[in-house]
Amino acid sequence: EVQVSASASEGFTFVSWTLDGAEISGAANFTYTMPAEDVTLVANFEEIVVEPETFMLTLEASPTGAGTLNGDGEYEEGEMVLVEAVASEGYYFLNWTWNEMTVSASEQFMFTMPAEAVTLVAHFMKEVLPGFCTFSQGYWFAKPDVVWPFDVVIGGRTFTQEEGQDFWPSNTPLTRAFTQYAAVVLSEVIVSEFPDLLAAMQVIDHYFATTYPRNPNGNVNKASGFIGKWITENLCYEEIEISEAEYHEPASGVLLHNRNDQSILSVFPNPFRDKLTFRFAPAADTQVRLELFDMTGALVEVVYEGLVEANQLVEVQYHPRLRNTSFLFYRLTMGDELQTGKVMYQK
Repeated sequence: EVQVSASASEGFTFVSWTLDGAEISGAANFTYTMPAEDVTLVANFEEIVVEPETFMLTLEASPTGAGTLNGDGEYEEGEMVLVEAVASEGYYFLNWTWNEMTVSASEQFMFTMPAEAVTLVAHFMKEVLPGFCTFSQGYWFAKPDVVWPFDVVIGGRTFTQEEGQDFWPSNTPLTRAFTQYAAVVLSEVIVSEFPDLLAAMQVIDHYFATTYPRNPNGNVNKASGFIGKWITENLCYEEIEISEAEYHEPASGVLLHNRNDQSILSVFPNPFRDKLTFRFAPAADTQVRLELFDMTGALVEVVYEGLVEANQLVEVQYHPRLRNTSFLFYRLTMGDELQTGKVMYQK
């Protein structure tokens, strides 16, 4: 009897011993009884096939439904993945973030898959057409730096901004009627495009023409309630918070964007008339591009483009040459970082 043994090399595993193609043992070590003839035993091995480890790439749109995303799935570490964001009607693309940090400002980009599950978030902003949205009563009445673009005429009566402040805060039926009516007018809403809003505005206009300053009746209160709801649903400014790394809030004189990497941006004044000032400083040496767009998304002007050193404070100014828009979007690209916002131009 003969002790026979087989050891698999790295990357292989033992399968069986065979004689003339027939299996005689499934054990790597066994005792073989030698016959009265020459024998050739074959140790059979097979290669160990290691399935490559994959990691899940998840794509999310913010807000939900604002765009179509392509490229999610399972990928190996180091694999290059083309991800794409296509904005839905009524939205435009802002950027991609991972763990609340910007990774790309392009709708399409190649993402290198790490050895972990990843969720990329595509951020979008709702397109707002001039004349189809409004600022809140608080914007027009509670912000001391906001200047009315014109006086408010209601019921044939003209109210200056100083006179209008007498209606703030709007905590009575009379003050609510005035401030909600004024917010729509000052925001230059095309009221004729919204029949129900127009009807409510006419009720309040009629009250100021015939009954003011006596207290309004139930119909005026109902009209005020409708306008208040319409304002809430059609605000020009939507507060967008991506993270501490990228933050945009409604303007109140000066917009400050604080980032974890210490890149800074300030934009003032807002609203503006003669000039708009931008101050920015990147955290690292990088290429910088500052663009302005109108409400349709058309490029108005490239305000600045060039290489900026780390922590170098740059100040540039924009002098408006257009007279047919009330709002502008700015987009500041500093390397892979993207900051966006909206400013109001008072004609």
